[in-house]
Amino acid sequence: MTKFLSVLTASAAVLNIMTAMPLSAAASAYQDYEYVYSEETGGIEITAYTGSDVHVYVPYKIDGIKVTSIGDDAFENNSAITFVDLPDTVVSIGAGAFYCCENLRKVQLPDDLETIEQHAFSGCTSLIEADLPQGLKNIEWCAFQLTSISNLVIPSSVEKLSPSAFNHTLFTFSVYIEDGLTEIGEEAFLTAENLNWVYIPRSVEVIGDHAFGYATYDYDRYNDELVIYGHNFTAAYAYAAAHNITFKNCVVGDVDFNGSINSLDASWILEYYAGAAIGVGIPSNRVKEECADTNADGAIDALDASYVLTYYAYTATGGNMSFEEFMSDKA
Repeated sequence: MTKFLSVLTASAAVLNIMTAMPLSAAASAYQDYEYVYSEETGGIEITAYTGSDVHVYVPYKIDGIKVTSIGDDAFENNSAITFVDLPDTVVSIGAGAFYCCENLRKVQLPDDLETIEQHAFSGCTSLIEADLPQGLKNIEWCAFQLTSISNLVIPSSVEKLSPSAFNHTLFTFSVYIEDGLTEIGEEAFLTAENLNWVYIPRSVEVIGDHAFGYATYDYDRYNDELVIYGHNFTAAYAYAAAHNITFKNCVVGDVDFNGSINSLDASWILEYYAGAAIGVGIPSNRVKEECADTNADGAIDALDASYVLTYYAYTATGGNMSFEEFMSDKA
């Protein structure tokens, strides 16, 4: 009897262990999704989507377990989808996950996303909106090749932009890189011929060959309209000089980037302020607006213009402090 109870107890223990184990790696199905358990992310990996919905909302849990990744080629060549909402539980998007989803126009990327692997959105020619979340670390090779994201912001959490990451984007007009990125891979924006301007912060130390400014794959034609905003004597400054690209040095207060802070800068600030007050915008961009917000309070108003005029008067009478030093006295 004792021996029987011992065997029964052991069997129960094995059963408890088995029920506590995660799902096997074998593929399973849930609604329009095929999935496996991912040891790497500790959650569900979507391996395929078999539906035909125009708007797709990926579930955040399946069988009580969080969906943590979109697998390689999971939505590949799906021409029905125009919008995808990924839950905040997703931390990685696999290689070719949305490859050639030609009608996909918008993707809601999760706040906790860390990695977008190679060719994840490559060939999504209609994709115009994909806000990269703060916290994203890796944008791999050709991740957004042949997309149409119009105004791109690279968050500060990304340290290195892989080669060809945004190669041949069709209608990308501006790129703002937040301070934090250290390296831009070669051909990162090759043949992005509609790119009007890019801001490159001081943190960028390496810019690979043909990263910006070339309109063809054989490098024989420049994008003559491109302007690189940055800071003197940085990697951005050196790259622009080496590739004959217009460079504008960013200094707070110098709104027209002509190397001096004067009444013309104050005039632009006041015009912007007046236009905003009545809902009439004037030609601008994020870089210009940051230079206009002289006290860094998040607003462009008459106070900013006043600081510019005061500094202009100060320099006109022989003052030699930089604007940054001048403003430190106002803090």
